Amino acid sequence: MLELSFISRLEVLITVSIITAVIFILSCNGGITDDSNSDTVPETPWLIPGGGGRHPDFSPDGTEIAYIYDDLYTIPILGVEPKLLRKDNLTKGYPDWSPDGAKIAYSGYDGSICYGGLYIISSEGGEPTAVFEDSYLGDLIPSWSPDGEKIVYSVGLFEIYIIPSTGGEPTFLCGGHEPVWTRDGKNIIFSSGNALYMVPATGGTPEEIEGSKPARDPTLSPDSSWVAFRVPAGSEYDNIFAMPLAGGDKIKVNTGDHDALWGQPDWSPNGKYIAVTISEPYGIWLFDAPYTGDLR
Repeated sequence: MLELSFISRLEVLITVSIITAVIFILSCNGGITDDSNSDTVPETPWLIPGGGGRHPDFSPDGTEIAYIYDDLYTIPILGVEPKLLRKDNLTKGYPDWSPDGAKIAYSGYDGSICYGGLYIISSEGGEPTAVFEDSYLGDLIPSWSPDGEKIVYSVGLFEIYIIPSTGGEPTFLCGGHEPVWTRDGKNIIFSSGNALYMVPATGGTPEEIEGSKPARDPTLSPDSSWVAFRVPAGSEYDNIFAMPLAGGDKIKVNTGDHDALWGQPDWSPNGKYIAVTISEPYGIWLFDAPYTGDLR
């Protein structure tokens, strides 16, 4: 019995040693990592395989993108199989992940009766919750506040409101379209009259972002010091540029002959990429961001 006990202990020690060695080898070769933002595309521009749609929006950990292709989907940035989150009779648009990654806000309306609203669904799918429903007034574009407690949204091209993410009475902020929160939650960037503006989230007088005109569909870098947006080429909004929020030179993002369309671009949480829906070949593409920023 003593001999068997000694052999058993020896086998355990050998097994533990082998496992430790394997883990060490894998970690040295990048086989194991605790970096949730470790997914990197093979080469940019990168067309996400298996998923094509409009209004791309990165998950907070940067590993997935939500988008609309008639219905609401998510897909890993490396592609493979898209996941259908919601299919119903509503026309959907403009998904936006909550800061904790647990939920996605989006707009939906029934075109036959001009009725719709703002909805929230689990990022795993299921039944959505209506933040509010009303007569449809045009594109409804939502953006979560950094603390997840509020949602700013625009209705049509003219009005921006803030509403608690759990529902309630909306508060009018200002005229404008396509609002996004700054990282600190103090300001909101939006477009109006083909220029970009900044307004305090508590209300006040909007200030035009110097040098942004013409511009629409803004998205902010992770540290909110740069902004990317669509600008017109001819009569179409089909190029993405980026510039410092404080003003400066514009840098083109969509390289080559890739024409952007279908709403706002989106800046990845790790600052490396900007997601854009491209017309030809159609799909969601990732381009190198011209600025990665201070991600601390």
